Amino acid sequence: MSGPTLRGIFNRVDTNRDGSLERAEVKKFVEDAGVDSGLFGGKKVSGATDAFVDTFDGDKNGNVSWQEFQAKGQSLIPGAAKDATPAQVQEAADKLVSRADANGDATVSRDELKNLIEPELEKAGVGMAGTKAEIGAKLGVAMLDENRDGSISKAEVDSLAKDVSAQLALARTRTPR
Repeated sequence: MSGPTLRGIFNRVDTNRDGSLERAEVKKFVEDAGVDSGLFGGKKVSGATDAFVDTFDGDKNGNVSWQEFQAKGQSLIPGAAKDATPAQVQEAADKLVSRADANGDATVSRDELKNLIEPELEKAGVGMAGTKAEIGAKLGVAMLDENRDGSISKAEVDSLAKDVSAQLALARTRTPR
Protein backbone atom coordinates (compact mmCIF):
# COMPACT_ATOMS: atom_id res chain seq x y z
CA MET A 1 0.00 0.00 0.00
CA SER A 2 1.53 3.31 -0.97
CA GLY A 3 0.49 6.02 1.41
CA PRO A 4 -0.19 6.25 5.10
CA THR A 5 -1.36 3.29 7.14
CA LEU A 6 -2.24 3.12 10.80
CA ARG A 7 0.87 1.03 11.45
CA GLY A 8 3.04 3.47 9.50
CA ILE A 9 1.74 6.42 11.50
CA PHE A 10 2.29 4.53 14.75
CA ASN A 11 5.82 3.60 13.73
CA ARG A 12 6.71 7.21 12.87
CA VAL A 13 5.85 8.20 16.43
CA ASP A 14 7.36 5.07 18.07
CA THR A 15 10.95 6.13 17.51
CA ASN A 16 12.45 3.66 19.99
CA ARG A 17 10.50 0.80 18.33
CA ASP A 18 9.29 -0.75 21.58
CA GLY A 19 5.66 -1.05 20.45
CA SER A 20 4.42 1.67 22.79
CA LEU A 21 4.14 5.42 22.39
CA GLU A 22 5.60 7.08 25.45
CA ARG A 23 4.82 10.70 26.26
CA ALA A 24 8.35 11.79 25.24
CA GLU A 25 7.92 10.22 21.77
CA VAL A 26 4.54 11.87 21.31
CA LYS A 27 6.02 15.20 22.44
CA LYS A 28 8.81 14.88 19.85
CA PHE A 29 6.23 14.07 17.14
CA VAL A 30 4.17 17.13 18.17
CA GLU A 31 7.26 19.35 18.04
CA ASP A 32 8.34 17.90 14.68
CA ALA A 33 4.85 18.69 13.35
CA GLY A 34 5.58 22.37 14.02
CA VAL A 35 3.61 22.82 17.23
CA ASP A 36 6.25 24.80 19.06
CA SER A 37 6.14 28.35 17.86
CA GLY A 38 4.94 31.48 19.55
CA LEU A 39 4.94 32.88 23.03
CA PHE A 40 3.07 29.92 24.51
CA GLY A 41 4.83 27.22 22.51
CA GLY A 42 5.62 25.04 25.53
CA LYS A 43 2.01 25.05 26.66
CA LYS A 44 0.85 24.20 23.14
CA VAL A 45 3.25 21.27 22.92
CA SER A 46 2.25 20.00 26.36
CA GLY A 47 -1.45 20.40 25.62
CA ALA A 48 -1.21 18.69 22.24
CA THR A 49 0.88 15.87 23.73
CA ASP A 50 -1.65 15.38 26.52
CA ALA A 51 -4.58 15.45 24.08
CA PHE A 52 -2.91 12.87 21.80
CA VAL A 53 -2.11 10.51 24.67
CA ASP A 54 -5.54 11.00 26.28
CA THR A 55 -7.28 10.25 23.00
CA PHE A 56 -5.42 7.03 22.22
CA ASP A 57 -4.50 5.69 25.70
CA GLY A 58 -7.48 3.45 26.39
CA ASP A 59 -6.23 1.98 29.66
CA LYS A 60 -4.96 5.39 30.88
CA ASN A 61 -1.51 4.09 31.86
CA GLY A 62 0.29 7.01 30.21
CA ASN A 63 1.47 5.07 27.12
CA VAL A 64 -0.29 4.20 23.88
CA SER A 65 0.07 0.59 22.75
CA TRP A 66 -0.32 -0.47 19.14
CA GLN A 67 -3.63 -2.13 20.06
CA GLU A 68 -4.94 1.11 21.59
CA PHE A 69 -3.79 3.16 18.60
CA GLN A 70 -5.30 0.64 16.21
CA ALA A 71 -8.62 0.63 18.09
CA LYS A 72 -8.94 4.42 17.88
CA GLY A 73 -7.31 4.75 14.47
CA GLN A 74 -10.57 4.88 12.57
CA SER A 75 -11.16 8.29 14.15
CA LEU A 76 -8.56 9.63 11.70
CA ILE A 77 -11.29 9.25 9.06
CA PRO A 78 -14.31 11.06 10.56
CA GLY A 79 -17.44 9.06 9.85
CA ALA A 80 -15.73 5.67 9.71
CA ALA A 81 -17.93 3.81 12.19
CA LYS A 82 -16.95 0.42 13.59
CA ASP A 83 -19.58 -1.33 11.47
CA ALA A 84 -18.82 0.66 8.29
CA THR A 85 -18.28 -1.14 5.02
CA PRO A 86 -15.22 -0.32 2.90
CA ALA A 87 -17.49 1.73 0.62
CA GLN A 88 -18.79 3.74 3.58
CA VAL A 89 -15.27 4.40 4.87
CA GLN A 90 -14.21 5.52 1.39
CA GLU A 91 -17.29 7.74 1.16
CA ALA A 92 -16.38 9.32 4.55
CA ALA A 93 -12.82 9.89 3.31
CA ASP A 94 -14.08 11.43 0.06
CA LYS A 95 -16.40 13.77 1.99
CA LEU A 96 -13.53 14.80 4.24
CA VAL A 97 -11.33 15.73 1.28
CA SER A 98 -14.21 17.41 -0.53
CA ARG A 99 -15.15 19.52 2.51
CA ALA A 100 -11.56 20.47 3.30
CA ASP A 101 -10.19 21.11 -0.21
CA ALA A 102 -11.32 24.72 -0.57
CA ASN A 103 -9.26 25.48 -3.67
CA GLY A 104 -10.13 22.27 -5.54
CA ASP A 105 -6.56 21.09 -6.13
CA ALA A 106 -7.19 17.54 -4.77
CA THR A 107 -4.93 18.20 -1.77
CA VAL A 108 -5.62 19.47 1.73
CA SER A 109 -3.20 22.04 3.12
CA ARG A 110 -2.71 22.82 6.80
CA ASP A 111 -4.75 26.00 6.39
CA GLU A 112 -7.59 24.15 4.66
CA LEU A 113 -7.61 21.50 7.40
CA LYS A 114 -7.58 24.21 10.09
CA ASN A 115 -10.50 25.93 8.36
CA LEU A 116 -12.41 22.64 8.43
CA ILE A 117 -11.67 21.90 12.10
CA GLU A 118 -12.14 25.34 13.63
CA PRO A 119 -15.89 25.81 13.01
CA GLU A 120 -16.54 22.31 14.36
CA LEU A 121 -14.66 23.15 17.56
CA GLU A 122 -16.49 26.46 17.86
CA LYS A 123 -19.83 24.72 17.36
CA ALA A 124 -18.89 22.30 20.14
CA GLY A 125 -18.08 25.22 22.44
CA VAL A 126 -14.37 24.39 22.68
CA GLY A 127 -12.29 27.26 24.03
CA MET A 128 -9.36 28.56 21.98
CA ALA A 129 -10.83 26.87 18.91
CA GLY A 130 -8.49 28.63 16.48
CA THR A 131 -5.35 27.59 18.32
CA LYS A 132 -6.58 24.02 18.79
CA ALA A 133 -7.64 23.80 15.14
CA GLU A 134 -4.20 25.02 14.05
CA ILE A 135 -2.52 22.39 16.22
CA GLY A 136 -4.91 19.70 14.99
CA ALA A 137 -4.18 20.64 11.39
CA LYS A 138 -0.43 20.46 11.93
CA LEU A 139 -0.75 17.03 13.55
CA GLY A 140 -3.15 15.82 10.86
CA VAL A 141 -0.77 16.79 8.08
CA ALA A 142 2.18 15.28 9.97
CA MET A 143 0.29 11.98 10.28
CA LEU A 144 -1.11 11.71 6.77
CA ASP A 145 1.45 13.47 4.55
CA GLU A 146 3.36 10.35 3.62
CA ASN A 147 5.34 11.97 0.79
CA ARG A 148 6.22 15.00 2.97
CA ASP A 149 5.14 17.63 0.46
CA GLY A 150 3.35 19.69 3.12
CA SER A 151 -0.21 18.71 2.26
CA ILE A 152 -2.49 15.68 2.29
CA SER A 153 -3.36 14.33 -1.15
CA LYS A 154 -6.54 12.47 -2.02
CA ALA A 155 -4.35 9.42 -2.68
CA GLU A 156 -2.94 9.64 0.86
CA VAL A 157 -6.45 9.85 2.34
CA ASP A 158 -7.57 6.95 0.12
CA SER A 159 -4.63 4.87 1.34
CA LEU A 160 -5.57 5.48 4.95
CA ALA A 161 -9.24 4.77 4.19
CA LYS A 162 -8.31 1.37 2.74
CA ASP A 163 -6.17 0.60 5.76
CA VAL A 164 -8.88 1.73 8.20
CA SER A 165 -11.38 -0.49 6.35
CA ALA A 166 -9.02 -3.43 6.70
CA GLN A 167 -8.47 -2.70 10.41
CA LEU A 168 -12.21 -2.42 11.03
CA ALA A 169 -12.85 -5.70 9.18
CA LEU A 170 -10.14 -7.40 11.20
CA ALA A 171 -11.64 -6.10 14.46
CA ARG A 172 -15.08 -7.43 13.46
CA THR A 173 -13.68 -10.90 12.81
CA ARG A 174 -12.11 -10.92 16.28
CA THR A 175 -15.21 -9.71 18.11
CA PRO A 176 -17.82 -12.37 18.94
CA ARG A 177 -21.32 -11.40 17.88
